[in-house]
Amino acid sequence: MKLLISNGTVTVPDGVSIEVKARRVRVKGPRGVLQRDFSHLAVDMYLFEEEGEKKLKVECHFGKKKRLAAIRTACSHVQNLITGVTKGFEYKMRLVYAHFPININIEDKGTKVEIRNFLGEKRVRVVVMKPGVTIRRSDAVKDELILEGNDIENVSQCTALIHQQCLVKNKDIRKFLDGIYTSESGVLVKEAHAGKAGGRRGGSTCAAAPGVTPQSDLAEAMTAALSAAGRQPGPADAELVRRLKENWYKTAGDVAAMTQEELSLLGVPVKLWFSIKAMVAEPPPMQQPAGPATVEARARAVLARSAAAASAAAAASPQRPLFEAAALDDLPGDIMQRRMPRAAAPLASGVRVTRAGAASYAQAYGMRAEELTPALRAEFDALQQFSCGVFYGQRVEPLRAISYSCYASELRSLLGYVHRVRGVPLEQLSLRTLLPSSGREGVSLLLDYQRWRETTRGTSPRSALMPIKAAIALARFLYHDASQPGARPPYRDLGVVAELANMLRGAHKSAKGAPLVADESLKWLEWGEFQGMVRALRAECAGLTPGGKPRARSEVAASLQRYLIVAILSVVPDRQRTLRELEVGRTLLRRADGAWVIKHGPGDYKTGKQYGDRPALVIAPFIYPELEAFIHTWRVELRPASPRLFVKPRSGAAMDENAVYYTFKQAALRLTGKATHLHLVRDMIVTHLRQQGTSEAEMEALALLMGHSLAMQRGTYDRRTKAQKVTPAVDLMMRLSKHQGEHAGKAGGRRGGSTCAAAPGVTPQSDLAEAMTAALSAAGRQPGPADAELVRRLKENWYKTAGDVAAMTQEELSLLGVPVKLWALMREQLQCSAAPGSSSDSGSSSGKIDQPQQERSVLPASAAEPPLPADIMQRRMPAVASLFQGDRNAPATSVRVTPLQSRASYSLKDSEMTPALRAELAELERFSTSCFYGQLAQPLQPVTFRTVTAHYVKLMLGYVHRVRGVPLEQLSLRTLLPSSGREGVSLLLDYQRWRETTRGTAARTATLPIKAAVHVARFLYHDLAQPLGDSKARPYHDVEVVAELVAMQRGAQKAADKAPRVMDESLKWLEWGEFQGMVRALRAECAGLTPGGKPRARSEVAASLQRYLIVAILSVVPDRQRTLRELEVGRTLLRRADGAWVIKHGPGDYKTGKQYGDRPALVIAPFIYPELEAFIHTWRVELRPASPRLFVKPRSGAAMDENAVYYTFKQAALRLTGKATHPHLVRDMIVTHLRQQGTSEAEMEALAMYMGHSLAMQRGTYDRRTKAQKVTPAVELLQGLWGS
Repeated sequence: MKLLISNGTVTVPDGVSIEVKARRVRVKGPRGVLQRDFSHLAVDMYLFEEEGEKKLKVECHFGKKKRLAAIRTACSHVQNLITGVTKGFEYKMRLVYAHFPININIEDKGTKVEIRNFLGEKRVRVVVMKPGVTIRRSDAVKDELILEGNDIENVSQCTALIHQQCLVKNKDIRKFLDGIYTSESGVLVKEAHAGKAGGRRGGSTCAAAPGVTPQSDLAEAMTAALSAAGRQPGPADAELVRRLKENWYKTAGDVAAMTQEELSLLGVPVKLWFSIKAMVAEPPPMQQPAGPATVEARARAVLARSAAAASAAAAASPQRPLFEAAALDDLPGDIMQRRMPRAAAPLASGVRVTRAGAASYAQAYGMRAEELTPALRAEFDALQQFSCGVFYGQRVEPLRAISYSCYASELRSLLGYVHRVRGVPLEQLSLRTLLPSSGREGVSLLLDYQRWRETTRGTSPRSALMPIKAAIALARFLYHDASQPGARPPYRDLGVVAELANMLRGAHKSAKGAPLVADESLKWLEWGEFQGMVRALRAECAGLTPGGKPRARSEVAASLQRYLIVAILSVVPDRQRTLRELEVGRTLLRRADGAWVIKHGPGDYKTGKQYGDRPALVIAPFIYPELEAFIHTWRVELRPASPRLFVKPRSGAAMDENAVYYTFKQAALRLTGKATHLHLVRDMIVTHLRQQGTSEAEMEALALLMGHSLAMQRGTYDRRTKAQKVTPAVDLMMRLSKHQGEHAGKAGGRRGGSTCAAAPGVTPQSDLAEAMTAALSAAGRQPGPADAELVRRLKENWYKTAGDVAAMTQEELSLLGVPVKLWALMREQLQCSAAPGSSSDSGSSSGKIDQPQQERSVLPASAAEPPLPADIMQRRMPAVASLFQGDRNAPATSVRVTPLQSRASYSLKDSEMTPALRAELAELERFSTSCFYGQLAQPLQPVTFRTVTAHYVKLMLGYVHRVRGVPLEQLSLRTLLPSSGREGVSLLLDYQRWRETTRGTAARTATLPIKAAVHVARFLYHDLAQPLGDSKARPYHDVEVVAELVAMQRGAQKAADKAPRVMDESLKWLEWGEFQGMVRALRAECAGLTPGGKPRARSEVAASLQRYLIVAILSVVPDRQRTLRELEVGRTLLRRADGAWVIKHGPGDYKTGKQYGDRPALVIAPFIYPELEAFIHTWRVELRPASPRLFVKPRSGAAMDENAVYYTFKQAALRLTGKATHPHLVRDMIVTHLRQQGTSEAEMEALAMYMGHSLAMQRGTYDRRTKAQKVTPAVELLQGLWGS
């Protein structure tokens, strides 16, 4: 049947234009232009408008079924064209492999991909992308490729081509699943989502509650903050409100105005402080007009995200009030007189903290102990005796019983896989079935098991470690007699153990980079919450129910035991084994002074063999009443059948690992709603202390007390995010840059925006009563009897002046009951009175940094810090005489800072090389910079290969050709290192002597040719090197020529360290004050008028702005110049929601990214923002940029390369300071200046992480102080011993 007319329409969105001509459609949008030919379809296509919307209609007259189907097809194609030019398309592909890792090389700016090592094949598969399609690696997911483009057909065709290149041929595809598969497809530009509420480690959006003002009661403000965070009020919150009110913080405004020091003293969670501060802050005029409707809309929008969770919680149980009826302190001494608090306490046993689905908890496949045959049981007994016992000829330390039980469980799981999945009968099972041979091929079954667990059971990479460790213990048992006694490390001469060690190392790397399966926000407790949990458990140690009826004595004993387990862990940060093995009189002792302590010998804790007898772990006195009551009175109610202190309430047996674990976890779930477990307590303590800025000496002492190293504490127990760890470095750089910009009207005050309110006449010698009256007046309070009593108590304890109170420590404040806010106000008044007429700056933790050194500015004193107009075109260039004597525009290379003279180059040029030599160098580059199966060393950065390896290889080849007269046809890389023995370095030794004697090169450059030779030796003799069998083994060191080269490099480095510098440091080095003066001078040059008042060319103004920004950003972002070269607005240069400009780097955007991963945001100082925003929005276009990079060459518009940034900086420094400073020295200047100012070690460590390197690198490379400057503090320290 034919239809008279059928049609379909496509709506054309705003910003998209469509042209239709002869059924050829051309679509133009923000992302580009796409076109498609529909001339083969018998349809009509035309544009029309309907209700103000532009639409495309596709019509078909007298069409049958097939022709009518073409209408929808044409509409879908046009819709895809529109989506492509507005949002683009994105396809994701995953690399799947079992044994041979698939290596991917992306070339030609993402338009070509090379696939290597598929199923171990040597063939290189090449796929060229269709026009408009680019491919890149995913930054977030391992082994993932992302294809992007506007044309959906081209993008999907490219994914198909890649997939087809990796099809398995001539094998069972049910078994061989290797390949590259499409995992996800969609649009490139996602729809904008509402800001997600952050967790403990994420940035949270502030939720303004209706009616919360600075004068609101603290309890109301805290209730609103908890509601906005989706949390139920608990005992810890009630305790916090009580503590704040005792210290004069009674309103929301008081809490919002607290400083970091006050937060630390009172234990206020930073997140709560931010929430209340956001509530009481006045909204910006442009974003938040006044009026109740706007406030209500704000609150509704922000709280909408947690509405579902809050509704569910309210349905499950009624909301508990913020203030519990029963106080948690001042409990009666007699437990039988205490009454249980009224608190809803549902057991949240159904809470899941992992993202794993039900498939992860399918039917267990492991073999139970009773299923084992008698032969298998005998084998397991022999394995246990071998692993845990002590015998003659033993080569490794025996395992602890608990470790063996974990390994035995993993081996039973592996046996269950062989039996239930692979169908091997029980009678044929033995431990040798798991590792059938002592060679490397013996791990094949374990590899299949690991693949099966990951693909079928969905286990995380972090769980792959235990099966490998268990297999290593089994291999030692099975093949003990086959191993040589002198093998080092033990058993590594066995191929199966060496291969298992390699697998373990790889699994460790995968686990380190894998995301946590558990949702940390469902487990983590802030320290204040944990303290509240301890108090709540103490309140439950009561003999009466909430209604006043007596409780069963066994219930009271169980409550006491539960409280003691949690409370002791809160003051003794140790493993749960310590609690399980507590015995009164053996590990739990009472000293002569009455203190209860836990005493451990070397066999009583995990690291005892390494650390020996342990210092006594002191239990806090507040636990003593309940501890002594439990020991002497209540423990007997549990009918203990073990000498251990803690026993199971029902059976009386000693508590095992699971009993302690679930006792703690169930209490945490019931009281806080979070599945916290006792293994996290150490992490919480260390993280809290690090956040509070505890000194490094105290943290080192804590590590010793906890029985581990400081490195372990930093790497395992410190759960701060990178952003939290580098916060001191950000503050440090902001303070350092404080005097660089000309800020108009800096607001002073103790809290940044408020004016310092110094009471007239208040000095350190002022009477305490007068100072107290002034402080009460500043706080808006009238003096009362309690204040008079406080003054009397202070004077009785010799605190008679305002200075005495301001100098009090935290311990003194606590002992005498001095409100923290009173102490803070008194300190503020004294600081303000010390600097009359100026803003208080007590927020800075390092006053030394705030006072710059006396700099030698190139500007006159009147022009050094001019009040520059905001409009650049109204500024006038300063008339400055250059300190550089000579041509002002002369290239910076004309100034020499070294006595060495340039000589004719002897390097072999590319044009001189034979095709074979050129091919060898290309192969060397691929070997050195790419990843491949069997790789033994980390690949080099391309820039390192280009500037070191390739450069010095060409120099050595030029020496062989031009000096030693070897013809070009005979040159090859093997000419440089002719053999793999130690004698292969003879040519390099001759070359080094010739450079030193004939060319006069410095000793510091001798290491670079050796480094290049090491890379060449690895390439030439890769096949001779043995795979790494030990994590401590060095790659290629079994090749003699490499070992000899490394020894030469070590000797050359020692000689270089002792050799004097060739350059004259005084001609390059700027003191920090001089560098700040240079930054200010460059800012003054960002002017639209000449010194005479005439307009400057706009391109010159843009070049001045660019030059200033390069130097100014380097002064506040201590990073390599690559950061400046690769700045792109929207990619690496971002503007945060709070208006701050930051530089954000992924692992591939900076040199040490592979080691340190995603980098914390590098914050640009606010004084740079006016010029930065003016350059981006107005002036950059005057340079005619031909690149998306922020900084471009003024003449060509091309992106700035390494030399352009270098000479832009160096020429500016020469012109303004007369010194040949270059950008590589800025980091040295910053670190040296901060070290000279006595910056704390914690801040310097944070700065090292901020800069993307280690603290050792900072000390050894960037600290340019002389030895005399470094030992000055020691000289002063020793002189101070005798007060001289």
